[in-house]
Amino acid sequence: MSSDDKQDRWLANPGYVVAQLMKALETAASDANAETRQRADAKAATWRSIIAQMLSGALTPGSRTPVQGTPAWVTLRVAQGGFATGEFMAEGSSLPHETMLAARLRIPVDVDLRARLNAWYLTDPGRAQLSALLASGRYRIDVPEEGALLVVVWLIEQKESAAAAELLAAISPWIDRLRFYPVAPAENATSDGLSVRLETVGALKSRLLGMTVPAAIKAMRETLTVWNPVSDRVAALLHETVNGEPPRLIATTESRPRIEGGWPCQQYPDGWHHRARALLAEIAVLRKEHSLCARPVEPTSNLARLLHVLRVVTTAPERLRGRDVGFARTILAQIAAARGLPGSEREQAIRAEGLTLAKRPSKADLAAVLAARLTTLSEDRGLTDPPEVYLGPVSADEAQRHRMPSGLPLADYFAGVTERAREAPVETLIEAGVIGSAELLAMMVPQLSSHAIAAGAADPRLRRLQAALYEAFRGRRSLLLVNLQSQIQFSELPWVRATAHARAGSKTTRNASRELLERVATLTLTRFPQTIVPNPMVRELDALARAADLDIPMTEELAADIFMGTVTQKFLAAAKRAGELMSGSLYERYYGLSYADIARLGVERSGQNGPMTALSLVAMCRDLAGTSEAGNWSVARNGRIIEQLQIVTTHNLAQLVDGLELRMRLQPAYPGLAARNLDWIIAELARPLPDSQRHARLIRRKTTAYAWRQMVFFLALVDRHALDAALSNLQQRIVDSPDQVRTELLAYLDGVRSSADGPLLPMGDNRRYLGWV
Repeated sequence: MSSDDKQDRWLANPGYVVAQLMKALETAASDANAETRQRADAKAATWRSIIAQMLSGALTPGSRTPVQGTPAWVTLRVAQGGFATGEFMAEGSSLPHETMLAARLRIPVDVDLRARLNAWYLTDPGRAQLSALLASGRYRIDVPEEGALLVVVWLIEQKESAAAAELLAAISPWIDRLRFYPVAPAENATSDGLSVRLETVGALKSRLLGMTVPAAIKAMRETLTVWNPVSDRVAALLHETVNGEPPRLIATTESRPRIEGGWPCQQYPDGWHHRARALLAEIAVLRKEHSLCARPVEPTSNLARLLHVLRVVTTAPERLRGRDVGFARTILAQIAAARGLPGSEREQAIRAEGLTLAKRPSKADLAAVLAARLTTLSEDRGLTDPPEVYLGPVSADEAQRHRMPSGLPLADYFAGVTERAREAPVETLIEAGVIGSAELLAMMVPQLSSHAIAAGAADPRLRRLQAALYEAFRGRRSLLLVNLQSQIQFSELPWVRATAHARAGSKTTRNASRELLERVATLTLTRFPQTIVPNPMVRELDALARAADLDIPMTEELAADIFMGTVTQKFLAAAKRAGELMSGSLYERYYGLSYADIARLGVERSGQNGPMTALSLVAMCRDLAGTSEAGNWSVARNGRIIEQLQIVTTHNLAQLVDGLELRMRLQPAYPGLAARNLDWIIAELARPLPDSQRHARLIRRKTTAYAWRQMVFFLALVDRHALDAALSNLQQRIVDSPDQVRTELLAYLDGVRSSADGPLLPMGDNRRYLGWV
């Protein structure tokens, strides 16, 4: 490894990895929840492995190919922060469908299983099975590599043997390690391109069957069914030893009640000691089988104190102390006051109620009923019927099979759970609150865009395969990249590239992609106006724009902790596109910009053969941020520069509104969107956050400033009459806001109002709402 390579290797700050390891170790050592500690242990093991591989040179964080000797198309397992772990998603232990196939083919399930199965799929019987799967669609692709051999077979059937051979040559070095065959048989896993779901029925069933009865409920059941009856029997035995009236509590004018009645341990009926020893022996056995409840052994508990008296009386009565008898008398009086004397109707009623409570099914018990109702549905799709269809009360037949009362309403427990698997148009899920953020919407879009991007394939088999491949590809986690490298594109996968000629230049693809792009962009802008376009959505919109042959420069949110002081030329293109829409506007004046100057900026090449960069744009943003070129590197300094980059580009808002010609279509919505943004900002700022939560307060400042910026953008798109009305509306909303936010927001709004006709706000004007301050 050269010195330059070593330097690049550490551009991804190793301190982040160490910090994550320390955080995981602390959680594993101190968290009260055993499952949380177990997960933290696993995370710590992952971070240890990453550190070891970084030190050995096997991993190069920040590179497009971070695992030594591994091509970019291999799907990597990626940890938090974009760090590759060195593991491959298509490798790992054998999966159920593989072991089932191995059993049918009488292939041993060992370290060579992948090589043998990949080889079998290239035999005549294996190719025939892949061909049948292509025709039926009864396969699933969870990792992009799992579609490679399906493409090989398709190419062979298209008489493109040379292309098939070239693809096999590309994947052959990995044929003994990775799954290049699909999950089969399976229901058709691709959606219809019209509806989406957050999770499949299969995932929902796994979640339901994975539910467990909480330890607290288990302990409560044990208390009600085992130890409460034991406690009653112990109390009854000791009542037999009382001389005179049973102990009872008498209310007094003092703070503590008075105890009247006889004393225990004064008389012992015939056979009492024998029955007492038998009960103690029974309790010893019960304790071995039922150890969740601590009452029998907790020294300060009433049951433990009464048991202590029984043991002393039956084994060494001479050691019985007056204090022990006094405790026993007090406890018996308290029990009588709480639930009556042993055997009384009151005590029996209370215990019957407790047993009824103990028999009440938990959520985990009811989950088994719901999972059973879903067994006839396709596990690879969502719930196409309304979720309430599956949430009716427990029937008599189900009650008998699952040993629980009938009539219990599943809807009370699982309405939110089943909504996640509901399959419906994306607009419906947004209205229902199932998709509640731009980030969740971005997760759903590949289920739609996969069909739009694959629409150009004339062969329905290839169209279905390409859609499945695209959706699986979008499940890849992004890598941490430095030096202006880009994430791998779908078109770079060898088995996707091999079929590009069958999909290229399709008018069907362009039209479908354009239509979906407008739909998703409109939803993003109007349903989540306070949120900047998240990076997963940026990638999806960019892919759709490319497929639609549209020149829309989409820009990602840059990470302040790895920003190296330069950006690619698309940021300048985005800033110039923003200038075409925002030049001379309220937005330009409020943020102190000069889109005329930006229009004159050019691009520069990074190094001899590096990418084209926009250093002049970064220099302008550095000046706008008030940071010097020679300033020391820091996350805060980078954050201020990045925020100015987002401001000058409008962070994709102008690109979507102008590039998709949405301005006039959305014109009536702009004042309402601005008001919704302000309402969200007020609610966020009014939410109590103690000074000790410094990081949370910084994040809130950033997100509310970004929402304010988007509010100003919407205001900049309305005419003067509508602007005056909108500003008055916003003013009143702030006046009506809580005291702790009113003064600050009024000052920021005054800056917006003065920018409506006035000059640019000067640099450093405290009426400009910024996130990095």
